[in-house]
Amino acid sequence: MFEAIQNAYELLLPIIDNEQEMRIFDVSGVEDDKEGNITGGCSNSAEGFTGGRSQMETLQLLVKTQILICKRFETDIGKYKYPAYQILLSCLKLTSSCRESREKDDCGDHIFSSSFCTERRALFVRDSVELIFRTCLVSPLNAEELVTESGIAILYSIFDFYLHAGSLLEKRTGNDSDRVSDETVHEILSLVVHTIAGVAYYESGRCAIESLPNLSEFCLNWRRCIDGKYLSKTKQATDLLLKKFAVEGVANMAKSGILQNALVGSGILWPLGRFLLGFDPTLDESSVLRDNTDDDIGVSQASSNTLARLSARALGMLSGFLQQDPKLATPRNLEVQAAMNTILTSPIALLLRNKRTSEILRTLNTNLESPAKIWNIEMRGELMNLLSTVEVNRPEGKVQTLSEELDGLFGFEYRTLKDELQIGGIYVRVFNKIGLENGSLRDVIDPGLFAKELINYIARCINDCDDLPEGWIELDLSETNVGECIVSNT
Repeated sequence: MFEAIQNAYELLLPIIDNEQEMRIFDVSGVEDDKEGNITGGCSNSAEGFTGGRSQMETLQLLVKTQILICKRFETDIGKYKYPAYQILLSCLKLTSSCRESREKDDCGDHIFSSSFCTERRALFVRDSVELIFRTCLVSPLNAEELVTESGIAILYSIFDFYLHAGSLLEKRTGNDSDRVSDETVHEILSLVVHTIAGVAYYESGRCAIESLPNLSEFCLNWRRCIDGKYLSKTKQATDLLLKKFAVEGVANMAKSGILQNALVGSGILWPLGRFLLGFDPTLDESSVLRDNTDDDIGVSQASSNTLARLSARALGMLSGFLQQDPKLATPRNLEVQAAMNTILTSPIALLLRNKRTSEILRTLNTNLESPAKIWNIEMRGELMNLLSTVEVNRPEGKVQTLSEELDGLFGFEYRTLKDELQIGGIYVRVFNKIGLENGSLRDVIDPGLFAKELINYIARCINDCDDLPEGWIELDLSETNVGECIVSNT
């Protein structure tokens, strides 16, 4: 069966030439005149197809058929190498009118007059991207083939075009029924982001992203999907889905040191940090009635919880905290680790090393006071203000160096912790308050370090006394680095 399907792909070969004049047909096969006047309600949606709209619609029907097969026989499809990426990708290359319109900085008139912003062409793009998604992520061989055929660069051009178009949707004028809808733009973006995020799991996929000539713009656009500022109007459920795929992609791309730095420099830490604070510890996701269409509040919160978990994983991998599991290990990024220590406090940031994200998310969304951790609603408010301030003050359209991006954290200190004495990662007031008999030692991760730091603290206090007896010999201090020990204890 599947051999026959593969042979049938040979019939899909369209003649694609983006630069030549194309013939456009309406549904009855009537050709537009040379000046572009449309005789049957047709538009320029088939630009790039030598056979006009009839050829595009025939190809689209075949693409939909393949999608249906992939949905029903996903496991079997994964055993076969998909042979038609070159064809599909050639259909997704931006036409000359689209490239020109994207280069013009206007309010959208040029963008929305281009062929890829007609609903017919956008639906074709959506179906083609869905077929790429359904074939390449069921088989590593197909993912490699997509990369080999320059699929990442072409998919990114589609991503960039529709992201820009989406940001201008509210500025559209006129009631042309064939103009691309908000929903179609969302579907295209979700499919493209999901595909790139999945391919980034493979080293070849990450290398292809690294090789993009506009890597900085890629990272900025990826962040725009996560911070939700890319569109003026959006449906919450679709927006959460796109954010989910984008955050999954961050975790996969974090395995590359180059992409780590570029993503952090694009400002991606700040929205990820906000997602951590959207977790509801009381929610039992398994009890949410997802088929209750009358009330989707529980479903939305479940999605927010999923987004929080993915963000915790992404931050851990961007920092290089997750070293114990080879599948999650990423290059250590000491600057990002230091930033996490500042944002979350060192004891809580240490929880990013855990594969299970529940503990850190519960901690950040409840009031907690223990010898090792202090967190409360006031600190939560301070963190929200910090993330918002840093995000507002950074240049929106620039990828900065790590030092520039993280400079906004310099000097930050939680007011709640200002007067708390911390020794060896332990808050002494809380340690004494709980007492040994109630198990305060259970929170001491490294007893040896705690003992050394406590001795050092006492020695410093004695050495700094003004009324020491004559002939007093200053006490020696042992060398320890609390911050470094906490970070490296993985």
